[in-house]
Amino acid sequence: MGFRFRRQLRLLPGLHLNLSRSGVSATVGVPGMRVTLGRRPALNVGLPGTGISYRESLGSAPPVPPAVAPGQSVHVHWLWVVLVLVFAVWVILGRASPP
Repeated sequence: MGFRFRRQLRLLPGLHLNLSRSGVSATVGVPGMRVTLGRRPALNVGLPGTGISYRESLGSAPPVPPAVAPGQSVHVHWLWVVLVLVFAVWVILGRASPP
């Protein structure tokens, strides 16, 4: 079994900097919905406290692009990344503002 190193630094509520032997990445989001941006970008969605989660890699496109209807994008997953980031910023700003 090999040694591992991982450190997560909280920069702002909902924004973390991840340090490991394999590199640096950033995580944005709220518990239950996070996006990791780095060498291996990913979308993580789960039910906090249950251990149930789903992770989708947002890495490079497959070598052979699938057939796409005119006007439809191959990189639909980036839309999810943008939606999650907007939601995370909205939640963070909502918590930071005084009542």
